[in-house]
Amino acid sequence: MYEQAAVEPSERRGNYRFAVREDGAFLHQHNTRSEGSGTWDAVLPDEPVARIDAAGMARLRDALAAADIPHEAAQSRDLATVESNPILQRFTIADSDRRLVSATFGRALPAPVAALRETVDDVLSAALRERDR
Repeated sequence: MYEQAAVEPSERRGNYRFAVREDGAFLHQHNTRSEGSGTWDAVLPDEPVARIDAAGMARLRDALAAADIPHEAAQSRDLATVESNPILQRFTIADSDRRLVSATFGRALPAPVAALRETVDDVLSAALRERDR
C-alpha cells in the first residue's frame, strides 16, 4: 500500500492511497473533503479500479525487491516538522513472514523507492489502457 497524506488537517482533501493485491487488483481512494478529524475520509474500496497483468506484477515485484522497504523502515528519519515535510509518503508491505512493514518518507524518496513509485505509475497506466479498450 502507498499513502500520500498532508500533515495539516486543512490540507487533507488531496490525500490519496492505493494498494495492489497479489491477484493484480489495483485499489484506490482519494479524499473528497478537507474537513474531518482523520487522515482519510473513506475506506479503501474492495472493488479494483484496474487489474495489473502478470508482466506488470513481475515488474512491481522486481521494483519492490530493489526498494527494500524493510531496510528503509529501519532507517531513522526526522519527519516532525510540517514546514519541512508538509506531505508524508508511506509504503506498507507484507514481508516474507506476512508481517506488515511500513516505511515513511517526507517529500523526497530515496532513488530505489522513487523507482518503485514510478514503476507503479507505469504498470497502472498500462492496466488502465487495457481496461479502457
